[in-house]
Amino acid sequence: MDVGRFSMEPAPVSTNRYDVILIKPASAAFSSFPPLNLMMLAASLKKAGYSVRVLDLCHVADVADLDRLPVANSPLMFGVTATTPEFMGAGRLVRSLKSRFPSVPIVIGGVHMSALGPEALEESGADFGVVGEGEVAAVELLSALSGDAGRLAGISGLVYRDGSGIIANRRESTPVNVDLLPAADWGSVSSERYFATPWGILQERRRAGFIVTSRGCGCTCTSCASGCTAGSSFRGRDPVLVVDEIEELRRRRGVGEILVAEDNFTRDRDRAAAICEGLLGRGLDIAWRTPNGIPPDTLDVELARLMRRSGCYLTGFSTECGGGEALPDMLAGKIAMCRDAGMTTFCSFIFGRPGDTVDSARAMTRFAIRSGVDIAHFGVWAPYPGSPDFEAFRNRPGMRDWDRYLLFEALPASGLPPDQVKSLMRSAYLSFYLRPARAGLYSKMLRPARIAWALKAFRTYVR
Repeated sequence: MDVGRFSMEPAPVSTNRYDVILIKPASAAFSSFPPLNLMMLAASLKKAGYSVRVLDLCHVADVADLDRLPVANSPLMFGVTATTPEFMGAGRLVRSLKSRFPSVPIVIGGVHMSALGPEALEESGADFGVVGEGEVAAVELLSALSGDAGRLAGISGLVYRDGSGIIANRRESTPVNVDLLPAADWGSVSSERYFATPWGILQERRRAGFIVTSRGCGCTCTSCASGCTAGSSFRGRDPVLVVDEIEELRRRRGVGEILVAEDNFTRDRDRAAAICEGLLGRGLDIAWRTPNGIPPDTLDVELARLMRRSGCYLTGFSTECGGGEALPDMLAGKIAMCRDAGMTTFCSFIFGRPGDTVDSARAMTRFAIRSGVDIAHFGVWAPYPGSPDFEAFRNRPGMRDWDRYLLFEALPASGLPPDQVKSLMRSAYLSFYLRPARAGLYSKMLRPARIAWALKAFRTYVR
């Protein structure tokens, strides 16, 4: 590898210069959460002594900041993250950065990179890639580039180029201890844009923040690839640290609502209960919700009531995570349990899996309508790289069209023709929401921002 072209000599002193600039590409997804993965990486880099800026190219202001960055103020390293539907945009971003800053190394990470490794690095055009969690690898990479390049071979999960091709280091089997990682750094982004943005149709408080309380997942959803980055073993953060982070957002940043941006908040029932008790014990006036949902088999009556007492007003369930033929009855029971505890509920339903038929899709729609759930999310099957479903269908035409890996775009390998899948999804949305029973939901959507958000979502999925 020609390490010499990646000079780590300090750039000219400037108040606008950062050691590391981390970038989230623009996304075609309907709703884009704050780049929490980059904000957590920024916190670890700052802890190691580096100055860091996170740019979210979903926002025009950050695009302008990147465009205005002079070569004289170039960082020591650019870091780019990308999910699968963002990956082609990430490649275009890498090419643009290379043309402007040819001497600055670019490292790419995220779930798509973790799933495909050398293949993704080659396609992206980046100099380095990180498979798995990046907090330790990023610090070690910066250290190696500024000193002995021979240390690259010892960095867990690093993928990089040398004269003979691409080298992929072995990934350590021992996952990162999540309690040793600093909380997401809101100072690395323009935080007000996220706090002031409406997130969903039923947001209770005007200022909302985000938190991740765990890594890893115990589910075995065949189209999901989240385990490629964080592993399949659930790792929950210490409840005290979680409540500390929420208190910081509440008292220092004036956040009135928290979105727990993960899929497994209740995976460890006792830990979830301890977090709720911690919120109550500190007297935090906070509303919160689980926008990604929770596994239905992890919730019981006592925990549901405790969640509500501690401020949770909205939770939901995925139809992907286990249950088999018993899942409809289980979901109906959990929905009723949450309603009795005073919480609003949602469910996510997927159309177009291999083996799906028109009859099974319509049966799922009928179940959603009669289940008692308040909000239904209908999406299209997307077998993400790194998942068993992707491996089974990866050679089908169109499976590498990464831009289509969105929940409102059908893929050629769907169980039904793509146009028919889209038609069934549109029909499900219309059948579910254009009913008198939804009047109670609409009565809660009185603020203009909520109505605008709902109309945008509706147009996205039924177009």
